[in-house]
Amino acid sequence: MPFFGPPNIDKLKKKQDLVGLIRALEYASDSDVRRRAASALGEIGDALAVEPLIAALRDEWEVCHAAATALGEIGNARAVEPLIATLRSGNDEVCITAAWALGKIGDVRAVEPLIAALGHENNGVCITAAWALGRIGDALAVEPLINVFEGEDGDSSMTAAEALGRKGMRETAIWALGEIGDTRVVDLLIAALRDEDRGMRVAAAEALSKIGDPRAMDPLIAVSGGEGEDVRVAAAKAVGEVGGEQAVEKLIARLGRKDSSMRVGAASVLGEIGDARAVGPLIAALGDRDENVCRIAAWALGRIGDARAVKPLVAALGGERDVRRAAVKALGEIGGAPAVEPLIAALADEDGDVRMSAAWGLGKIGNERAVDPLVRLALDIRNEDRLVRKTAISALGEIGSQHAVVPLEIVRSAYEHSNVEKELEMLDYIDFIVLRFLLQ
Repeated sequence: MPFFGPPNIDKLKKKQDLVGLIRALEYASDSDVRRRAASALGEIGDALAVEPLIAALRDEWEVCHAAATALGEIGNARAVEPLIATLRSGNDEVCITAAWALGKIGDVRAVEPLIAALGHENNGVCITAAWALGRIGDALAVEPLINVFEGEDGDSSMTAAEALGRKGMRETAIWALGEIGDTRVVDLLIAALRDEDRGMRVAAAEALSKIGDPRAMDPLIAVSGGEGEDVRVAAAKAVGEVGGEQAVEKLIARLGRKDSSMRVGAASVLGEIGDARAVGPLIAALGDRDENVCRIAAWALGRIGDARAVKPLVAALGGERDVRRAAVKALGEIGGAPAVEPLIAALADEDGDVRMSAAWGLGKIGNERAVDPLVRLALDIRNEDRLVRKTAISALGEIGSQHAVVPLEIVRSAYEHSNVEKELEMLDYIDFIVLRFLLQ
């Protein structure tokens, strides 16, 4: 029975009217109706729609795109061969969707066509084909994916879009190799841990985590002490997977290595893992001859949050600047009454970052003994480091006792009468802190 006027796709979808939506796929007068009908059938996910959606792959590209997406969402293997044909003959957008749908379905018949698509001139098609091969997980794709990763880097004439596409292809190839899990790629992934691009290092660490080969343990520890929290987290997770239940013991043993980068990495991963067994060895590492090891050990102790570390961290406040910064931040993370007086003393440190971290920690702990020292820091308008003073004001609000209200008003009055334009800007911030406290 023909439609009298355009079918109401929303109504048909709400009623789960498969017959009506399938008929709407043939509504010749409006391609947008056919497109929306295909999308609705994909959302419903009934296998009865597979053959009509396969037929819709021969429609205009917008309808074909929606039909391919729907077939991927339904996941029926009957769609594999038609989607392969679409991958080979469609426009770029449709090829991308066909590759995605084949990855969702996960049938090995798609492996060779997807490998061929790795050489497509459109980056989006290549990236999606690599993703789909990772989803399917067939070892036949390993060598082609290695070739994608190791392919020539772009030159200086590359546009920004081309460079981004190349980066996306390499990262997706690494991800796919991790999903496939073939140990032939372990050495390649270990080398990728040293890539100049942080995203590549994260992708390599995550792939090694999935493969779980013990050869990756030391390289992962070494890279985990470098820059970038995302790299540290990915490396820490990977070490846990690669090292198994004995990972913490292996990391503790590596705190005694001669190579300082290994000690830094081990301390970093132990902090990310957060196992209390590491507290004693990390306390010992606070006395390491390498300042970076001391700094990361202090950071790791703060992450673990064990009160046994308070006294050693207080002792570390007499060390170099970067160690003091990490120790003060760790004391704030651990908290508790024993940390209050050392943090108050650190408010007078010569380094602004140490003072700021001390103020932050005192606010986090919330002990009223810190109110007067924080007020003095906030009132020190001669101190040009406004961020330190803002942190002290914020800490007073975090303490949130009635004892802090009057001091905050005193601080506000001092800024109001400073007659310095940049200090008058602080008034709104103080008002915000006071209001936030009063609304608690």
